[in-house]
Amino acid sequence: MPDVIVIGGGPGGSAAATLLSRRGYSVVLLEREKFPRHHVGESLLPASMLVLEELGVLREIEREKFPKKYGATMVWGRDDTPWSWYFRETNRTYPHAYQVPND
Repeated sequence: MPDVIVIGGGPGGSAAATLLSRRGYSVVLLEREKFPRHHVGESLLPASMLVLEELGVLREIEREKFPKKYGATMVWGRDDTPWSWYFRETNRTYPHAYQVPND
């Protein structure tokens, strides 16, 4: 019997399963889709960078030379007025993120 069952092998589920396994837990990851599956891509935010570093894949992503992005524009909630910010305004450790294809 596993210690943890993770349902969903997307970015969150696979990261959780990996980190739990590295900490010594017995993990079963369940995913209904077939991989690899096509997705348009991932527009990463700076908060993702710490997770990628802990997973040990940040250096690989940097070596791949994915386009860096230094800010974002979003529409949020009921207000359709877009708002923009530079990542350096909210994250001094990681002032950029990456646009990563998700093929």
